Amino acid sequence: MTDFELPSPFVWGVVAERRHLDVFGHVTQAVYLGWLTDASWAHSRRDRLDERVCLAERRGMALVRSEVDYLGHGRAGDALDVAVWITRSDERLRAERRFQIRRAADGRTLLKARWDLVCFNLDTGKPARMPDSFVAHYRANDHIPE
Repeated sequence: MTDFELPSPFVWGVVAERRHLDVFGHVTQAVYLGWLTDASWAHSRRDRLDERVCLAERRGMALVRSEVDYLGHGRAGDALDVAVWITRSDERLRAERRFQIRRAADGRTLLKARWDLVCFNLDTGKPARMPDSFVAHYRANDHIPE
């Protein structure tokens, strides 16, 4: 079984269902992207940064760039591990989140992704400094090599 490519991930599990598949019997790209979003929120909630905090702080994180490499096919019944890391952060405005999805049964990596994020003000839509609650979550993982 293959290890995750980076140390100390947050891991969110999901099982592929028939409704997640395209006509070729593979998990669709849109479903994978939805799982990245769901895993991101689960990761944030672990650190007590949920939607209510975002609304109270009037801040959010906007996805400004996304890179996705599709490396394999998920099929119905596959248990998948979605690994999430915060790999970079200036702890003011910008952060980078990375992902790796692998099949639990054999450890095969099916997807790798990177998101560039910017903190923004929910009222103006303009970039805004991260509040302390965001800084605490979006601090880069100390165990990730540069």
